[in-house]
Amino acid sequence: MGRYFWTALRWLWGIMFVGNGVMLLLSLLGLAEDPFVQPTPEARAWYDGLFSAPFLTLLLGLAFLVGGLLMSLKRTAPLGLALVAGPVAVIVAYHFSMTGLVAWGLFTAVVQGLLMWRFRSAYEPLWSYKDRS
Repeated sequence: MGRYFWTALRWLWGIMFVGNGVMLLLSLLGLAEDPFVQPTPEARAWYDGLFSAPFLTLLLGLAFLVGGLLMSLKRTAPLGLALVAGPVAVIVAYHFSMTGLVAWGLFTAVVQGLLMWRFRSAYEPLWSYKDRS
């Protein structure tokens, strides 16, 4: 796959996170309605419980916003992907176990995984660190 494909995928993935981050932050400020419709009662209950604490909405909104913006540049994309990796894992598990939207969860996992694999050399120092002191 060509570099244009990877650049477009990275930008689209980043734009999605920026948009979700902005919506979460605006909803926290009371400037927007909650944009996320939940398809099952279980998913709605979990979602309502999760976001009943404003600090979590703030942290997730900021992580999405900053992570998405970092994905706009190739140099900082690995950091942006790492920043949203934890929430993405929760999103994937959430779709697999509560919403019934397995295809959406699988899509999310595949795109995140492909992009992280593309930037795998940036993560290598995390497991090959050598103390030089």
